[in-house]
Amino acid sequence: MARSPSPRVRRTVRSFTTEQLDRCVEIYQPLYDEPLSHEKAGEILHNVTAVYQLLSTWARTEDRSEAARRGAASRREVRDARAS
Repeated sequence: MARSPSPRVRRTVRSFTTEQLDRCVEIYQPLYDEPLSHEKAGEILHNVTAVYQLLSTWARTEDRSEAARRGAASRREVRDARAS
């Protein structure tokens, strides 16, 4: 017996257009034995989107850390040059 989608899944499906859901089904259907519904496609898209958001966050954090390291090195160079 099939379960009805949870409220979270229904919200996820509404986050995507019908075209996006249809394309997701087209791409991922060969990987599944059972037919993919728009609800399942919405979950897949939500998870893929979340992974890319996480990677983007990590990249921004790394960029800021690198910029801070370069800035600290520049400040040390200026301080050392003044001390000479």
